[in-house]
Amino acid sequence: VELDDEYAIAHPGIATGPYVMVAVSDTGCGMTPEATDHLFEPFLTTEETGLGLGLATVHRIVQQSGGHLDVCSEVGRGTTFRIYLPRVDETEESPQDGDNVVVHTRGQETILVVEDQHQVRKLVARMLRGLGYTVLEAGRVQDVPPLFRTTGGPIDLVLADVVMPEMSGPDLVAKLRELDQGFRVLYMSGYTDDMTRRHGVVGPEVTVVSKPFTVEKLAKVVREVLDGANGKGAGKAEE
Repeated sequence: VELDDEYAIAHPGIATGPYVMVAVSDTGCGMTPEATDHLFEPFLTTEETGLGLGLATVHRIVQQSGGHLDVCSEVGRGTTFRIYLPRVDETEESPQDGDNVVVHTRGQETILVVEDQHQVRKLVARMLRGLGYTVLEAGRVQDVPPLFRTTGGPIDLVLADVVMPEMSGPDLVAKLRELDQGFRVLYMSGYTDDMTRRHGVVGPEVTVVSKPFTVEKLAKVVREVLDGANGKGAGKAEE
């Protein structure tokens, strides 16, 4: 699709030009204009349970990609989401043998991944195992302390989501420090720096890797935390 000047004027911050549009519709109860005005705010949800984090994450990813997310909803008729992503016509040349070979930084340490979203946790764990690490997984905060007591060896790194239903990542780390002082810490988050700060992720010794991330980014940051000065409580934001 082509977004013209008229569309750009109606949607400030959107550049004109060619886009790829993906539309997703439902025939549910729909939303009022007041609800759609606040739809992408973190922790807003129309369900009885849940954090209401999914749409805020989608919105941020689309924005980071230079795109735009539009919503059309009518009470009693349903909702349509339209995702516009800038169209790229160039094709990447296939690298020749020996050219642009990516060598992932590997390791053999034990890493505990704490993430309440099942699919995200499994993906991150698979990335880390592919890099040679021994990986433990916890989807609930209450499952973490028993892992520290029964794992049979040291846990070198705790990779924890910042925002979780039962407890924030920093609060969990503070409790784990009562069991073990030796592990390093890396946080992951799909939210803005301001949001992570509000959940206690502050200070020069705190490292945060922003979702979504590639295996290259994860490999690099994990190695930096394990080998460097950061991670004792653990910095800097990795975009």
